Amino acid sequence: MPKLDKIQIADRLRARLEDLRNGKEVAARDLRALLTDAQILALEAAWSKQQTLRKKKRARTKEEEQTLGWRSKREIQIEVIEQFLNEADDRMLETYIELQKKQKLGEHEFIWMVTAKLEQLENLKLKHTL
Repeated sequence: MPKLDKIQIADRLRARLEDLRNGKEVAARDLRALLTDAQILALEAAWSKQQTLRKKKRARTKEEEQTLGWRSKREIQIEVIEQFLNEADDRMLETYIELQKKQKLGEHEFIWMVTAKLEQLENLKLKHTL
C-alpha cells in the first residue's frame, strides 16, 4: 500500500472528523493510522486529563457534568483533531511546495492545485461556522 502524503492524510482526517461530528462510529485504528506518534500521545493525554477530572469531581446530573467540564471521548477526539487540522492548514503551503518539488509540477499546475485546495478549505470552514 503506498504511503500517504501530508495532504491526503489531512483530507482523510477531515473525513473522519465529519464522521465524528455526524455521530458515526470511527474506529480507533482509523484515527491512529492517520496520526503521528506525537498526535496520538496528545489525544491520549487529553482523554487521560478528562478521566482524572472525572475521578476528582463527581457529577450527579447532566447539568453538573457540564459545569464541571466533563466531555465525552468523542468530544475530546473532535477538539483534538480540529486542533491538528488547524496546525496542518497553517503548514499547507509548505506542504504543497514540497509536493511540487517531488512531483516536478509545472507552475500553472501547482497554482491550480493550491487554489483548488484553498477554496475547498474555505468552504469547509464556512460550513462549520454556520
